[in-house]
Amino acid sequence: MDIGDADLTPIDTYQIWFDSYQDTGTIIAHNVSTPATVIFDGGTIEKTITYSASGQWQDGPPPSKLFIGTNQDHVAALQAGADAGEGVAVIVAATFTTALTIAAVTYLLNKLIDKFSGGLRPSQIQASVGSYSATIRFQRAQSAIALLGLDAYESAVDNALKAAAADNTSGLGGESWSLTEPQISVTYPA
Repeated sequence: MDIGDADLTPIDTYQIWFDSYQDTGTIIAHNVSTPATVIFDGGTIEKTITYSASGQWQDGPPPSKLFIGTNQDHVAALQAGADAGEGVAVIVAATFTTALTIAAVTYLLNKLIDKFSGGLRPSQIQASVGSYSATIRFQRAQSAIALLGLDAYESAVDNALKAAAADNTSGLGGESWSLTEPQISVTYPA
């Protein structure tokens, strides 16, 4: 389904829905969302509606659910907002000098987590063969942000990668990498 912005010239009443794009030579399926009726009356020349993840139309733009940032000034605001949020995560990406091999990706996805020390253990590691990067995500990170700051995450990833490179089975021997500034991701309930 083609979900995105649409510009309409306000005439009076519109019925809006999503349907599957059909191409010749394919099986025809009729997958239609619930419709919404938009009415322009009087001086109204602009209206914003949103199709929610639950399959319902609502007036206005989508609610702000995700904030991603690296600015240290936002840390206090994120800590305060995290109490009402579903989760705070810190994301650190490592960019490698050469493309990751099958051995390196297998090691990163299966064994790297054992190379993290202390309380900063990631909840998710993403890497793919032929890619030049790996993404390490730490979930429910608000208390560690308050105590240790964001630099602790970058340091934890760097130390874990150094320990992995020292392991002869990792496929990362002789590899070098650079790390992004840690990003903070806050997901708020809808």
